[in-house]
Amino acid sequence: MNSTPGKKNITSDCLKWIAVITMVIDHIGAAILEKTYFFLSADIQKADFLFRKIGRLSFPIFCFLLVEGFYHTRSRKKYLVNILLFAVISEIPFEAAFFDRLVWGFRNVYWTLAIGLLMMILLENLKETEWVHKELYSFLLVGGAALLSGLLQTDYPAVGVLLVYILYKTRTERKKQCILGAIAMSYEITAPLSFLLIYFYNGQRKQKRFKYFFYLFYPLHLFVLYKIRIMIT
Repeated sequence: MNSTPGKKNITSDCLKWIAVITMVIDHIGAAILEKTYFFLSADIQKADFLFRKIGRLSFPIFCFLLVEGFYHTRSRKKYLVNILLFAVISEIPFEAAFFDRLVWGFRNVYWTLAIGLLMMILLENLKETEWVHKELYSFLLVGGAALLSGLLQTDYPAVGVLLVYILYKTRTERKKQCILGAIAMSYEITAPLSFLLIYFYNGQRKQKRFKYFFYLFYPLHLFVLYKIRIMIT
C-alpha cells in the first residue's frame, strides 16, 4: 500500500471505536429521540439533527475496515459466515429499535457488508480464472451485488456496496481511495469527513481479544436502545 505523507497514527482499533461511538450517537437519535414525545421539543430536534450528522461518519469507516479485514483474514469464508450469522442475529433487534415490529422490507447493515464481502470474494476468484472479458464479468458482479442489496432494502443499499467496491479497487492508493470514497458519500454532508481519519490509518491491527465484541455490539446496543425507549415512553 502506498504510504501516506506525514505521520500516520490511527490504528484499526482506533477506527473501530470511532465507528462504534458515532454509530451509537446516530442510533440514539434514530431509535430514541425521534420515537418519543421528547421529539416535540425544538431543542431535542436540534440535538437529534446533530446526533444524526455525527453518526454519518460510522458507515464509511465500517466499509473501510471490511475491506482491510478482507485482505488480512486467514479465512475469507469464515469471515463471510461470521458476518452473515450476525446479520441474522441482529435483524430482530434492528427492527425492534427502528420500527417497533417486524418489517420484512428492510435489512440491517450487516447484510450490506455481507453482500459487499461476497462481491470481493467473487471478484478475487475471477482474477484467478482465464476467462476472457473479465472486466465485463466484474461489472456484472458489482452491478448484481448492488441490485441485490437494493432489492433486499438493506441499510445503505446499493451505495454501500458501491462504496465497498471503490475502497477495494483503490486500496493500494490511499489518497485516491479517500477522494473517491468521499465523493461517493457526498450525498451525506458529514460522511466524507470520515475519510480524513481513514487517510491517516497506519495499517496496524491490535486487540484481537475484542474481535467478537465488535460483532456482538451491534445487536446488543440496538436491543438496549429499544428497551430504554420502552422504559421512557
